[in-house]
Amino acid sequence: RARPGRAAARRRPSGCAISRVLNTRPSSAGVNMPAMIAICRSAGSPTRTAIRLVAEVSPEETAAALDVVTSHILVGRSEEEAWRALAKDPLRAPVWGRPAGDLARNASSGAAVVEMLRAQARRARAERRGAIEKRARTVGVSSVLPLMVCFLPAFILVGVVPIIAGLAGNYVP
Repeated sequence: RARPGRAAARRRPSGCAISRVLNTRPSSAGVNMPAMIAICRSAGSPTRTAIRLVAEVSPEETAAALDVVTSHILVGRSEEEAWRALAKDPLRAPVWGRPAGDLARNASSGAAVVEMLRAQARRARAERRGAIEKRARTVGVSSVLPLMVCFLPAFILVGVVPIIAGLAGNYVP
C-alpha cells in the first residue's frame, strides 16, 4: 500500500512539471542554469527545491556546484553563507559568481531574485555567443595555411608544370 504522503507528492505538478521543462535543453558550462533557477522560483518553488531540481538535470560540473550549496545548507550553514561560499570559489566564480551573489542577497534580505537571474542568464548567453562568434571569425585566418599547403602544390603540378613541359618540348631538340 502506498503511503498517503507519497500519493500527494505525486499529484503536485510543480516538481514534475519543472523537471520536464528543465530537462528539455540542458546547457554546458552552466550558462542557462540561472534562468532555470529563475523558472523554478517563478513557478513558486523555494530556493532549496529549485537548486535540487536544477542539479538533477544539469551537467556534471554545475550539479556539483549546486550539490555543494545543498550540502552546506544541510549541515547547518545559512543559505546566504552557502551561496557566498559558491560565489567566492575560484573555480566556479566565473560562471556562478553573480548568480550566487544575488541568491545570497535574496537569502539575507528577501530581495526579488527572479528578474536578476534572468538578466544574468541573458548576459551569460550573450557573452557565450560573442565568444563563439569570435572563434568563428578566426576560422578564415587559421584556414589559410592548410589551404596554402594543399592547393599551392596542386596548382603548380596541374597548372605550371604542363605549361613548362609544353614549352620545354618546343625548345628542346
